[in-house]
Amino acid sequence: MAGAVAGFCVNSTVRHGCDPGFGMTVARDAVQGFGLPQDGLSAEVVFAVTMAALAADFARCAGTSGLLRALAGGAAA
Repeated sequence: MAGAVAGFCVNSTVRHGCDPGFGMTVARDAVQGFGLPQDGLSAEVVFAVTMAALAADFARCAGTSGLLRALAGGAAA
């Protein structure tokens, strides 16, 4: 999974795919996020919390280089 908004679209899509049993993978460095300044949350914090929540129960989260190596039969991501 790659996408534009980690805390919204990516989060929803990964969870929606996980619910029926699909194995979901998120390419961390191919996902964009933004902060919620009205709540005092930086983009980095929102991104980190979103990735941690997804990795806890819904998806494998890794960088694109590790994912590409895994797809090519190299070391696991």
